[in-house]
Formats: sequence, structure tokens, C-alpha cells
Amino acid sequence: MQAQLAAPNAAGVTLGHIHLLAKDVDAERGFFIDMMGGTQVENDKISMIQLPGVFLVITRGDPVVSSPGSTLNHFGVVLKDVTAYSAKWDAHHVIIDHAENPKAGYVHAPSGLRIEFYEDPSLSVPIAMNHVHFYTSPEKVPEIQAWYVNLFGGQASQRYCTSCLPVHRRLMQTVDIPGTNFSLGVLSQANSAATTVPSKGGPIDHIGFEVKNLKAFVERAEANGTKFDESYRVSTNSARVHTAFLTDPWGTRIELTEGLTP
Repeated sequence: MQAQLAAPNAAGVTLGHIHLLAKDVDAERGFFIDMMGGTQVENDKISMIQLPGVFLVITRGDPVVSSPGSTLNHFGVVLKDVTAYSAKWDAHHVIIDHAENPKAGYVHAPSGLRIEFYEDPSLSVPIAMNHVHFYTSPEKVPEIQAWYVNLFGGQASQRYCTSCLPVHRRLMQTVDIPGTNFSLGVLSQANSAATTVPSKGGPIDHIGFEVKNLKAFVERAEANGTKFDESYRVSTNSARVHTAFLTDPWGTRIELTEGLTP
């Protein structure tokens, strides 16, 4: 299976990886390989599961908050044949939350992490990365869009709810970055006063962008006032990978890499 990352945008940025924490790493890796169709790959000491468009890095941890309470609520994939995947999941007693759209829903990993899915029969591969879903209050949506557009060259856009039937489809605001879109779901009116917590230490600990000419990107961002938690350096797990960490103003941890693809 090809895990070719999308070509970078004009800022040199594309989706690279999603970093998950799980108590039982073997079970979580087995799920993404056996139930989702991923392939295990290595970049020196960095062990990853590849899916078309993204790498998943899974390390041991005891998440301090559930995904619904985190700034990173869930991520989503698109499937060529939902019926075939559902049959496999049912045969292995995997938990599925069915949606209004019969060709969409959420599948549960062993850790309890929910992965959204929907069907696109025109897909050229069985599965591909689709979106990362943030939850926030409505007034913060324009700020989040602007921040990701300005720093990472994203494009403010919209998409329809994939779990809804066409007659009930609603538009949500997004930021499109090659390889994914960041869907900005708003907290319900009943929970509008609720606050999300930072992603670090949660089931989705952080998201990762692969960046062309990372050193220059970080230097330029720092010169423009962006604060990094860890500035540009060689990864301790692979001499071929360079990395940097920052946290967005709403608590989402972000890793920037160059050279992640094995």
C-alpha cells in the first residue's frame, strides 16, 4: 500500500502524521493494521502505521482526557467499500457507531478512540486519510482559520457533514491543507459554555505536518513571532528526521517534521 503524502502547498506544508497515545500499543497497532488495512513501517527507531495520505505514530500512554474533551476530537477516513469494512469489523466484534447516513459512522479502536468513516466508491485505494476534527466555540472559528492559513498556508473553506443524509447536510467551516482538512465543529448550544482542553496527553496527542525546508520555515516563523515549544533539531529517534514542536493558541500540539517518510 502506498502511503504517499500529498504534495506540499506553496508554504511547503502537507499533512505528515497523527500521534496517538494508547495503554496497549500492540492492540492499537493491530487494529490499524488488521481492521483498517494499514502497514507497519520504520524510519530508524520511529515505528509507524502507514495509510494513504498519513502516518500514524502510536506510543504508550495513559490519556489524561478523552477525545471528546480535547481540542482534537477525532480524525476521519474515506473508504471505497463501507460494506466490506463493516463486515470485517462485525466479524471481529469491533464497536461501530452508525450514523444517519448508512454509508458513514464511527469505528472504535481498542483504546476507545473513534475514527469517522464515510464511503466514496470512486476511491482508487481501499482507504485514505480525510480529515481531522476540532471542536471549539463558534466565535473562535474565524480566528482558528486565520491562524492556520497565515502560518501553514492553509485555505479557508467549507465541507458538508458526511454522516448526514443529503436532506439534512449542513456546512461546516474548514481549513484545507494538502492531505487533509481541519474541520472546525462547533460546540452545541447546550454545551456552548464548555471548554476543550489541550491535546497533549490525550488520545490524539498531536498532529504532524511534513514541511519542506523545515529549518528555514521555523526560522521565518520565529522571526514573525511564533513561539516554539521545541525549536528545530534532529530527531532523537532518527538521524534522517528533523523536527520542531509548537502549540496553537487553542491548545492543539503540533509537530513539524522533515524526512519522516521511510
